[in-house]
Order: sequence, then structure tokens, then C-alpha cells
Amino acid sequence: MSLSVGYNGQGAGLNPMWSVGTVGRVLTGTVSFSGTYQNGGEDFDPAEYFPRGLLGIFFETKDGYMFEYDAENQKVKVLSGVGANQAASAGTPAGTVASDGWGAGVSGKAGQVVTAAESPGGNAVYVKYTADGRPYLCSNLNTAQADVFITVDNGVVLRIVHDASAETGGAAVKFDETEDAVRLRLNATLPTGAGAFIATTDPNQMLYVAHAGQPAGESLYYDDAQDGAGLCADIENDSGWGLSALKYKFTGSALAAHSHGAGTDVGEVAAGTALDIDDVRFIAWGY
Repeated sequence: MSLSVGYNGQGAGLNPMWSVGTVGRVLTGTVSFSGTYQNGGEDFDPAEYFPRGLLGIFFETKDGYMFEYDAENQKVKVLSGVGANQAASAGTPAGTVASDGWGAGVSGKAGQVVTAAESPGGNAVYVKYTADGRPYLCSNLNTAQADVFITVDNGVVLRIVHDASAETGGAAVKFDETEDAVRLRLNATLPTGAGAFIATTDPNQMLYVAHAGQPAGESLYYDDAQDGAGLCADIENDSGWGLSALKYKFTGSALAAHSHGAGTDVGEVAAGTALDIDDVRFIAWGY
């Protein structure tokens, strides 16, 4: 690699120095780098202009690089934000998710019961979406004429919105008691073509309604017209089915083995780095 130096003092060439007071001296100029960088820096010795002592040199930053003067070896080093002495990170920064990330929150008859009713009372339950795309459950709760809140797990509550026009634009929800997979017991033909996660009071638990072109099971109703009001469907199990939220499970570490070797935030660029940096201004001072 080659380093070229240019001076621009009062008498650049024959006398590149600037005089400061009666004894002080200042040297200004530029250095340019080209070719392949050598470890330890490039030769640069302005001390000859300071017979009674060079006090220091300051370089500007240029093209994202910084520069440091090694007075002991009379060299100028090129530095970058990530030095060659920083080891590369190791490890995989992402964990893994189980193939079925949603764990069952339903256990036997836990949570809100879906009661068996040969002729379900109340009105059907539908899935609709807010203007920003969030799904929710609704029904024409024409007795209470107000939203209802049901418990789907310990301390976890789900809202069913009162909507006198729930059927208009809504996707009718069915409950399939023959489905072994808990997350598939509720299903509907959803306009998005994908399952809907209904929010609860716990951001880590949601009620899942699967998408199905031909939903299986019996229509789900909410009866608010009598004591013991709640969800019901024409299902065979007299004791009802527990209906609770699914809980998201994450397996694997969120951050696998990941480390950095010893190093500094700023270090000398690696030997062999091709550089083309022109006219880096500097100022040196001394006596």
C-alpha cells in the first residue's frame, strides 16, 4: 500500500510550517491511502519539522474511517467501527417453535360450558371483523341487549358483542364435539380463508375458530333469555363441553448460544483490506 502526503502551510514545499507565537509550530496537510493496507499502519513521520518535539497529530474522519498516529513507530493506522480483532458472533439467534404452537386450554369440562340443547335458545354466534381486521364474536343478544362476558379459563374473560344484525356479514360458528383436536372444535367459513384468533383479557390466550369450507358440527348459540344463560348447541353430551382459550407455547431457547470474542468497538482494519481514501486532512503541532 502507498501513503502520499501533501502539505499546505505558509511555504508549502520548502517550508510547510505555520508559526504560532515565538516558538510554537503547526503543520497542516493531507494524507491519502491507496492499495492494500498493511497491519500496523503506514509510515508517516512529521517529526523532522519539530526539532524540539512533536506534541500531537489530529486526523479528520473520512469515508467512515478513523485514523490514529503511532508516535513510537512513526506510522498512521486506519481504524473502523468494527475492528479486525472482533470475533464473529457464534450461535443461532432464533429459537424453534413446535409444529403446533397452540396448547390446549380446554381440559375436560373446564372453562365456559357449551350446554347440550336439542332446541337451543337465544341466537346464533357469529365471527365478524373490526375495521382494522381484528376478529370478534357477536350475537343478537336481544334480551340483555348488551355485550356479555364469559370466563374461558381461570381469570380469562372473553366478550361476545351484542349485534342486532349479527347474521348480516357474519360467519356462523359451529361446535364439533366429535373433533379430537381442541383447536378445531369451533369452525366457520371465514371470509379471510384462515382461522381467527379471538382476543381475551389475556394477550397470551385466544379463542380459536378454524376456517372450514364446510363447517362440521352444530350451530353455536348464546341464550341470554333465562337463568343459566350461556353457550349451547344441539350436541349429544348432556354435561356439555368445556370451552376455553388456547395458550401459545414456545419451545426451544429464544436465543441460542451467542457470543463475541474479546475486542473493542473500534479497531484497526484487517491487513489486506483494499483502501482508496483521498485527502484526509490533518494538523500536527509542537515546537
